[in-house]
Amino acid sequence: MPQPKDLGSRLDQMTAWLDANCGADAWAITPSGIRGVVNDALAIYFLDATMPTAFVVPLVCDTEARDRGWDVSGPQ
Repeated sequence: MPQPKDLGSRLDQMTAWLDANCGADAWAITPSGIRGVVNDALAIYFLDATMPTAFVVPLVCDTEARDRGWDVSGPQ
């Protein structure tokens, strides 16, 4: 699956979703990966164990659908 070209804009969308759906104090993001290596890897921690699935499924499905050129705008 191709990765977003701009992590910054995607990160803004992700943190907005996390705040709205989990609450601002119910999740945390930290850098992930090998010490000293600069990359775009993130670790996201949730207080509620059900939230990771709710977070990942729409994110992955939406990104994959857009990459394939499918309309994911939803009902009007």
